[in-house]
Amino acid sequence: MKRKLAIIFLTCAFCLCCIGFAACNIVIHAHELKHFEAVKPTCTEDGHIEYWACGCGLIVSDAPSMTIISEEDLVIKALQHDIEHVDAKAVTCLEDGWEEYDFCKREGCGYSTKQVISALGHDKVVDV
Repeated sequence: MKRKLAIIFLTCAFCLCCIGFAACNIVIHAHELKHFEAVKPTCTEDGHIEYWACGCGLIVSDAPSMTIISEEDLVIKALQHDIEHVDAKAVTCLEDGWEEYDFCKREGCGYSTKQVISALGHDKVVDV
């Protein structure tokens, strides 16, 4: 009986020493969070939500509550173009024209396939 108690005691003492040794080697990390403002997506570029990140790889959506999120959770996918089609306009002597084209209606995008055909101008005819 004494032998069993001694083995149990020594086993427990060994485990406590191992735990104590491991605890001595633990480095406590204080997160230094850097703030990133939200970026709105455009027609062609992804955006992201507002977030905070630490150099250790931790990403949180709300610094006070420390809600942990992944990099995939940050992304707001690109919107794609909001295309509108325009029919061709014949060129005249005084007004420019164009062939049919498409453009993006989204404000600030600027995507367009429009190619202007310059006005022809008048042909001068000399009446003799």
